[in-house]
Amino acid sequence: MFIKLCLLFISLLWSPYLHGSNSDSGSIQGRVFLKQGRTPINGAVVTIVELNRSAVTDPEGFFYFKNVPSGSYHLIGELENIYKTPPLKINSNLQTISDLELLLDITEKSEITVTSKRQLILGSNSTQSVQVIDQLAMSRAQNIASGLGESIGHQPGTGITSQSNGPGPSRPTIRGLSGNRVMITTDGLQTASIGGSSNHHSEPFNPLELESLEIIKGPATLLYGSNAIGGVVNGVTGHETFGLHPKGSRGYLQGSAGTTNNLAGTAAGLEYSTGNWTVFGGGNGLRTSDYTTPDGKIEGTFSEPISGYGGFGRFRDNSFFSVTFRKNRSKFGLPFHDHDHDDDHDDGEAVSFLTEDQNTLQVKWGILPTNHSMIENFTINLNYSTNSTKERHWDKDHDVENMGTINTQLNNKHFVYKGIIKQRKKNHLTGRFGLSGILRDFSSTGIEALNPPTYQRDFSLFFLEELTFEQIILEFGGRLENTHYRPSYSPSFDFHENQNLQTPDNITRRFTGGSAAMGVTVDLRDNLQANLNLARSLRPPAIEELYSHGSHSGSLLFEIGNPNLQAETNNSVDFSLRHQGKYAKSSLSVFTYNFKNFIFPFVTDNTKNGFPVLNFIQRDSVFKGGEASLVFFLREYLNLNLGMDFVHAEETEFNKPLPRIPPLRGKIGFEYFQNRFSFRPELELADRQNRVFDLETPTAGYAVVNLNSSYLIPTGSGLHQFTVNVFNIRDKLYRNHLSFIKTLAPEIGRGVKLSYTFRFF
Repeated sequence: MFIKLCLLFISLLWSPYLHGSNSDSGSIQGRVFLKQGRTPINGAVVTIVELNRSAVTDPEGFFYFKNVPSGSYHLIGELENIYKTPPLKINSNLQTISDLELLLDITEKSEITVTSKRQLILGSNSTQSVQVIDQLAMSRAQNIASGLGESIGHQPGTGITSQSNGPGPSRPTIRGLSGNRVMITTDGLQTASIGGSSNHHSEPFNPLELESLEIIKGPATLLYGSNAIGGVVNGVTGHETFGLHPKGSRGYLQGSAGTTNNLAGTAAGLEYSTGNWTVFGGGNGLRTSDYTTPDGKIEGTFSEPISGYGGFGRFRDNSFFSVTFRKNRSKFGLPFHDHDHDDDHDDGEAVSFLTEDQNTLQVKWGILPTNHSMIENFTINLNYSTNSTKERHWDKDHDVENMGTINTQLNNKHFVYKGIIKQRKKNHLTGRFGLSGILRDFSSTGIEALNPPTYQRDFSLFFLEELTFEQIILEFGGRLENTHYRPSYSPSFDFHENQNLQTPDNITRRFTGGSAAMGVTVDLRDNLQANLNLARSLRPPAIEELYSHGSHSGSLLFEIGNPNLQAETNNSVDFSLRHQGKYAKSSLSVFTYNFKNFIFPFVTDNTKNGFPVLNFIQRDSVFKGGEASLVFFLREYLNLNLGMDFVHAEETEFNKPLPRIPPLRGKIGFEYFQNRFSFRPELELADRQNRVFDLETPTAGYAVVNLNSSYLIPTGSGLHQFTVNVFNIRDKLYRNHLSFIKTLAPEIGRGVKLSYTFRFF
């Protein structure tokens, strides 16, 4: 019934397309120059924002648009998501507009948002909450280790924090929601990582490979899946576009080094285009030792991630096809991992660590149908990944030759597919709809095998529509999703003999449900907008929440799942105000999430195999909170940056706080920039968190001083970037409330990271 209603609704939305279209049109042409020296720029992308149409400049800097309908538009230019132009307003009256000039500059902060699926929206006219981190921002981030959470989780005012088992295997938390409620994707497709369900596993992450990193909330999460209730962190590579690959070569080189954890890393990448063909490849490697705190060194917090990628594609104006292969290999220490399985080795120096190997093949294909009044484009993305994670224990005195006995191995095979049709804009209406699915084969073996071999199958239908008027934007969508789990308990699934587990019957679970969302943005007056998002979403339990049963020494817990868990549902309201003025820029958001059957881990006072027992339980819960950011433009070269966010979350059955909820956070910072030099001192603040669940440890508040500085040297064919990060300048002893090892391991102490990045194009 839901599918029939969706099809009927979409057919009604498409009725305007059946009445033909206006064939009257004109053209727009011009040139793009680098502001310094007025050098013509080859390969810059020029976009008509309102039409979402782009063109690439030739070696002399020329661009050309044909068949442009009459109307008022904004034109912008961009190069490598680094150089930008201010929006240029033009009026097309069915004639050729020529001799336009766009000047690229690094310091230009044009109010253009690149949203999910590469949509371009002028200013903050977006009903979805999207934060875009460009290449410059990613390059100058602290990134004291390889973890994704540590890279983006230190900016109060965004609602993004870091949940970790040390700085390496860290994962972002959005508005207090974590794990399987925050989806990590590349070009819109899920990775095969199990970091969402196991806190000491990493997310494959090479920021230099990406054009940008998006953090998405609101109705647009319906394009991704039920695991995106909290939000989506999406890496954009730029290899799913039509004809936007300039001729010639472009790439990057980077080197970095740091103290306190002896960080050393390097990265390189190259892309070459000729005709309609493009080949690309690159890789990066990082190595850190155990980090040091004001209390001393934390053993077992070292990391050694290595990744590489390569591929090719054909990019034309009416079609594209690309193939990408990625290989990631990571090694992470397991701090405080106690392996006393062999009493004869008690006196040896032991090291416990994880090795993760992931291979990914991604295929993308898209077409622009000609002479079709309804469809603008059609894309298909396919992703096949294999992930093998081995937990090893190495006794240096008694196991000299064998570099680590495998205690537990996890295998995760993951096939994801997604097809999306984008409607051609007609009158006020545009939108997208499609289908997606996941086939997953998960298994674990060894003395700490937590889950039985389980087969998972997901299938979804979705749509997202947008109505745009002069002062109002309305966005609404829906998603129908079916999830099927089929575990296979067998003699090969060997639990530890001390667990005394009676193997249950084969418990197959199926979940089917719908999600819906609506958002509206209203221009209240010049430069002030109000936004309201309403959503109802459903999330089925994860494999680990259903079927776990065993010692998990990575988290120092004995985890017990519940195969009778129900799907959790969420009704959410999100309201925000955004303002962009001459002297300040600000945003304010407040939200509430009301969950029915919210699933969360509950640590009991029972023990098993020497570990506290953790159960997965369900209770109705509510999340309330807010985010605020304010930038004062004190001088042409000086900004004051303020930010604050908080979350208040509790289960409503007994009115108890939920576990691992971030405290009230704030920041005070200045940004001085002049002549390509920037200097950014910042004070990061956190209140104490004493609203804790049963047996959870409270944490004290803290104030940490950081200093980031960079210097840019632009040229007509490249950009040199020198960055210095000084973190925790006062060597403050503090703890992250979301860390699973916070009681044993404070956060990293005072240190310095130096990096150099060269991008050429």
